[in-house]
Amino acid sequence: MWGRAQELTYIEKEGVQGVVLPYDDGRLGFLALLPAEGESVRELAQGLRRTPLSAYLAAGEKESVFVILPKFSVEYGLKSFKDALSDMGLSVAFDAATAKFPAMVSDAAGPVYIGDVLQKVRLDVHELGTEAAAATAVIMDAGGSMAEVLSFDRPFLYAIVDLETGLPLFMGIMENPA
Repeated sequence: MWGRAQELTYIEKEGVQGVVLPYDDGRLGFLALLPAEGESVRELAQGLRRTPLSAYLAAGEKESVFVILPKFSVEYGLKSFKDALSDMGLSVAFDAATAKFPAMVSDAAGPVYIGDVLQKVRLDVHELGTEAAAATAVIMDAGGSMAEVLSFDRPFLYAIVDLETGLPLFMGIMENPA
């Protein structure tokens, strides 16, 4: 995909180049970041711990940019978030001895706790925009129940971001844009 040069938010920070393609409502946008020459896209992704997406967004300036971006579809399925949620302090909900969900079942059913949290995500990027979907399943257990030319022609990081908060709604790596 490519388009005519237009005023977009162009990002250049620490050798990283990027662009924000705004959606109709202006609150959300598609962010694409191209790592610095010699840096891998995975290094860029790992570096988001020290330089968050919001810092890249803040470095953006309106410029005339000609963007070349591949069409792509990605699907990531059934990832377990049990460990991540436990690490964030929700381990009590995953433990039959400490979890408390009295509004869901009576005590007669046995201890009720979260067995797992699974998520599946799909993202399609094409000329007309972006389609994104996510489905999350919480599995309950209970005593045994369940103008610049910016060509993204090498691996890059992408995200759909809330432009007011800088927080990503979806984020991924395009390893093979060909």
